[in-house]
Amino acid sequence: MENKNFKYLSILTVFVATIMQLSLIVAYKPVQLGWFIVPGGVIGFPIVFTFGDVITEVYGYKQVRKIIWECLLCTAIFAIFTILILDLPSPRYWTLQADYNIVLGRVWRTFFALFIGIIISMFVNVYLMARWKVWLRGKYFMLRCFFSNSIGELIITIIADITGFWGTMEFHRFLHMVISVYVLKVIYALIASVPAGYISTYLKEHEGVDVYDKALSFNPFSIKT
Repeated sequence: MENKNFKYLSILTVFVATIMQLSLIVAYKPVQLGWFIVPGGVIGFPIVFTFGDVITEVYGYKQVRKIIWECLLCTAIFAIFTILILDLPSPRYWTLQADYNIVLGRVWRTFFALFIGIIISMFVNVYLMARWKVWLRGKYFMLRCFFSNSIGELIITIIADITGFWGTMEFHRFLHMVISVYVLKVIYALIASVPAGYISTYLKEHEGVDVYDKALSFNPFSIKT
């Protein structure tokens, strides 16, 4: 694909980076939706996988690989500065340090879990999306989006939840949360695949691009663009 200035690619990148950073802050806020008990980050984070599929479908694997690393870098900077500022001394009259520690004190642990989980799950997700597009000749986007999302979300649920939440609650509550998280993500992936299909179609038409990764190294650590 020729290098060109895409109208919507930067917007997608900023959106994905924002959701990643939001997930660090709300990760330990439990949310109950009927039987489901999930971390707050689950409400927004699956969007990252959906938009990863859209970017892969339209702009190709090389673009989405670059965006994933850029967003992880932004999230790392966010986590570093959050912890740094949290540990700086406060004036004596400040009485909310304990509250800040409760809300933000685990940001670094959450980032570590998110970082490891994304490197594995997100790249598996976009790899499947890119390969299936070639094999199926660009057809069945919604099915490809749903199944690649489901596989990627299973991986990050196992990695991120064990790393981020193990030892923070009783085991039966932890197991309940993990099951709730994945079931909710699968439902989300199914619903999100519909608007994702329309968004990808819109982007293809207005960006004038529709990449098929037929001869490409899928090494996630490659710096070639």
